[in-house]
Amino acid sequence: MAQIIDAIGIADNHMVAVVKNAGSLAKSHFDIEGNSNLLQSLKAPNTQIANMLFGGAKQNIEVQVPSNVIVFNSICNPDTSSNALKLLSDFMEQIALPVINHPAKVLETSRDSVSQKLSSIDGLIMPKCIKITPRSTKEVKQKITEEHFSFPFIFRTAGEQGSKNMTLVESMETLSESLECFAFTGDNTFYMIEFIDYRSQDEYYRKARYWVVGDKVIPRHLVIATSWNISYDIKNEMMYHKKELQEEEKLFMQGDHQDAIKKCLAVKDALGLDYFGIDCNINEEGEMLIFEATPCMALLEDKDFPYINTAIEKINKALQHLIDQKETKA
Repeated sequence: MAQIIDAIGIADNHMVAVVKNAGSLAKSHFDIEGNSNLLQSLKAPNTQIANMLFGGAKQNIEVQVPSNVIVFNSICNPDTSSNALKLLSDFMEQIALPVINHPAKVLETSRDSVSQKLSSIDGLIMPKCIKITPRSTKEVKQKITEEHFSFPFIFRTAGEQGSKNMTLVESMETLSESLECFAFTGDNTFYMIEFIDYRSQDEYYRKARYWVVGDKVIPRHLVIATSWNISYDIKNEMMYHKKELQEEEKLFMQGDHQDAIKKCLAVKDALGLDYFGIDCNINEEGEMLIFEATPCMALLEDKDFPYINTAIEKINKALQHLIDQKETKA
């Protein structure tokens, strides 16, 4: 039986969300941001999982663990949980155990770091990305000049994975108006990301997702929309009643992905991770435009588009295979 420590990180702000208050701390259920749910999706009867929290106001990592244990690092967001990742790194130095997604590698997966790591890989288009902690729009303008940043670009809050708290800045003239919804206190961090228009000839935007787990690459979905800022709500609005778009997604799921697999594995080698997701667009020349490569992508069943759920079983098999490989080293 595989024994796994699921390393979960408390965010740097020391906050958790109470999902269910069962009357006592031990019985309540919490949602802790900055953690992957991949291990939670695993359905393996011969696997024993124990949670271990890292981070918070006080940390004691001087614990004894058996020698046949695997550490699964669920802490996935270096922008929100850097302290927990550093503590887990310290813990890994104390013990000689195999780990899935070493925390030192995850610490290097901020959007700007990934942009630099992937910028020289053949066949990839990696938008320029820089991090900024401004106190005014004037400082944003200065950064644009210093970095020779071109318009348009995406401006978004650091640490968030969804489609909210981000906007497209079209020009210097519209910058102040575009950014008026963001709080520039000198404490909040943001990303400026080069925008590359990825519309197809039919004027649709297409965003594909692949999961990389061990040496396996699994297509997860293909979202087709009229907006560049794609979310699940956009997918529902666009694709739920358009059978032809659903058929295209089904063909994507069943298609030959050999070229994409090679590119995804090149990303894996560059990042040094055991598991992560890639959001991208593949253009007519076969080039892969990378939007994001992160272990923070959620793996959830989809009741509205159930045909894509076949990917979950494949991802689970790949995850079990990865655990088995690590277990032989335990």
